[in-house]
Amino acid sequence: MGEMTSINKRTIIELSQALEYVVPTLMKNWAGVDKRGLGPLFARFSEIWVANRLIDFDPKIGNDRPSPKKADIYLPKKGKWVEVKARREKLNKDTGIPHWKFLFGDGSQIKKGLFDYCVMVCMDKFAKPVQSYILALDEFENFEQLSRMSKSHREMRYYIIISESIDQYRKLIQVLREKDESWAETDLELKIHRRPSDYLNRWDKIIE
Repeated sequence: MGEMTSINKRTIIELSQALEYVVPTLMKNWAGVDKRGLGPLFARFSEIWVANRLIDFDPKIGNDRPSPKKADIYLPKKGKWVEVKARREKLNKDTGIPHWKFLFGDGSQIKKGLFDYCVMVCMDKFAKPVQSYILALDEFENFEQLSRMSKSHREMRYYIIISESIDQYRKLIQVLREKDESWAETDLELKIHRRPSDYLNRWDKIIE
C-alpha cells in the first residue's frame, strides 16, 4: 500500500469531513461495487477519521510519521503512537448476530509494544464510523488468548470480536467454537463486554 503525501491539520479535517460523506454514500449507491477490494480505502479513511479527533495534538500520519514508523498515527505533543483498526459491521450467518472482528495479524505490534493506544473503529455496513473502543497497550491482558484460526489465512491470527452485548458475544463465540476450538471466550473480550464504559469512546485515555 502506498504512503500518503504530507498533509497538514486543516487537510486532515477537510478530508475527514469529506470521507465521512463520500465513503458511505458510495457504499449505499454504487450498485455492484466489489467491497472486498475496498479494505485499503477503509483503512486510510479510519486513520484520517481518528486523526481528526486527535487534531489538537498535531497528529502525524502517512509520510509525516517519524521513523521507524511503529503505528498508524504519531502524536508529537505527547510522544505517543496510536494504532487504528476498523471493521464494518457483519452479521453472523448462523445466528444473525451483528459484530465487528478486528484483526491484529500475527500479534507482533502487541508483543513488541509498538503502540501506546489502539482505537478500534466500529463502522456500520456502509462504512460510516459509529463508535470506537479505545485501549491502552497495557490493557491487552492475556492477549495470547486472542490467537484464533483464520479461515481466510488458514493459520493462527490475533482477533478481537465485539458485539452489542455480552449475551450476543457469548452466543457468537459458542457458534464459532463449534466449528473451530480456537475460538474460545477471552478475558479481554469478556472485560470489554462486561464494562463497555471503560473502553467505548474513551478518547480521554489518549488526550488527558
